[in-house]
Amino acid sequence: MSWRDGTSALAALVASLLGGYAGARLPEREPVRRPQSAPTVMAERSPEVPRCAAAASGAPAVLDEAARRALVSEISAAVAAELRAAREAARPPAPPPSPEELAAGAEAARLLERALRAGVWTDGDAEAAQRLLPQLGPEDTGALMRGLAAAMNRGDLAVRTRGPPM
Repeated sequence: MSWRDGTSALAALVASLLGGYAGARLPEREPVRRPQSAPTVMAERSPEVPRCAAAASGAPAVLDEAARRALVSEISAAVAAELRAAREAARPPAPPPSPEELAAGAEAARLLERALRAGVWTDGDAEAAQRLLPQLGPEDTGALMRGLAAAMNRGDLAVRTRGPPM
């Protein structure tokens, strides 16, 4: 069974227990009808078998809507955290950056720093960034793009290019 199957099974279990999952409702099932002639016999509960605290307290078996939403939210967050952890554990570690990637990353950081000091992103900056991109590793590419976008959005960097900034 894959983790996806497990997630579906968990979602179905939660949905059946709570009467719906993430706002979706399951179709109502017909109640089980027992023949009138068959007596129901309750077995005595052994004292060493623990009993659910909610059942022992006499609390109602049906959750109100707020409690149901809270429970679904907590279960969803727990399942999402477990899935993230499983994906991270299954992902092989990234190889260390090559010397060329390190040099390109340092150059990209200097390029962005110079543009921020000048307060303007020019055609020359865009061309230099385009030349550097194929040499950058994923982390440095993300850092350059995030830094550039954040500076533009804050208004710290005016774009003075004939075309797109990258």
